[in-house]
Amino acid sequence: MSGRSRTRTATPGQARRHAAPTRRPTTPARLVAGVGLAVLTVGCGAADQFRAADIDPAADVDPATAVYDCYGVSATIDELEQAPKVAELEHDAVEAFGEWAGDLDRWRAVVVEDDRLAAIRSAEPPQELDGEVRDHERLEIVRLDEPGPPETDDDGWMAASSGYCVLRAELDGLAHAAVHLDDAAEGADGDDAADGDDAADGDDAADGDENHLHLLVVEQACNSGEPATGRVEVGVDADADEIRLLVGVRPRSGDHTCPSNPATPVTVELDGPVADRQILDVGRYPPREITTADAGLTVVR
Repeated sequence: MSGRSRTRTATPGQARRHAAPTRRPTTPARLVAGVGLAVLTVGCGAADQFRAADIDPAADVDPATAVYDCYGVSATIDELEQAPKVAELEHDAVEAFGEWAGDLDRWRAVVVEDDRLAAIRSAEPPQELDGEVRDHERLEIVRLDEPGPPETDDDGWMAASSGYCVLRAELDGLAHAAVHLDDAAEGADGDDAADGDDAADGDDAADGDENHLHLLVVEQACNSGEPATGRVEVGVDADADEIRLLVGVRPRSGDHTCPSNPATPVTVELDGPVADRQILDVGRYPPREITTADAGLTVVR
């Protein structure tokens, strides 16, 4: 590989448009019937209620088959784990990739094409952004249409996308969402949804005697900084030890700007008491315990 290859910033019109290849999910595209019925209430005292019984965490986020997305770079978990390390590739882009990424041994090459290289790695440490803990990173570089100056004999590569992300299951028709327990919500009996001593770290944040969960849902798609009122969908799959939640948001039509979106309060009615069961967000990989939000999260009630 030529030692002269370098990564540079494209001028307008230089960069080739590399759309991520369309991938057909190996699980059903629709969301199928869930194990636990959930009645969803959006907002404080809102009349907008509907049953979200067509979302099934057990079927739609099976790690063996589901496709997980990292802001445009997607793969099944098996594909990600079996993907070669970028350091092991014989590819024109490896040197340029290293200029952006550093340690190539930690990056798994998910997409390897003549003019495109995209990879994912675990984030160390994770970063909290836009109301969610992002525990992975992506970097995608593409070859420029125009070569570098003649004196450099440079093929020219540029970073097409990069940053922290969550590996979230692709769900047809639903946008990704971050989810937290809402320790400021009023319970049905007038008590807070959180047991005060443990609310800060999320332990026992939901009242174990109640048949509902108070959640804060943060839409991750561009929505002009508006709440997701009336568009949140939640699926519940529960057993004696865990309450597994799959949360998505139906996107609004039209064009939207991309400031951070506020959290939307959502109450999910369960078939039985929360008790001491662990509450998990299974829309992400690996699944993560749902905890109370940081104090700085903006909430529209």
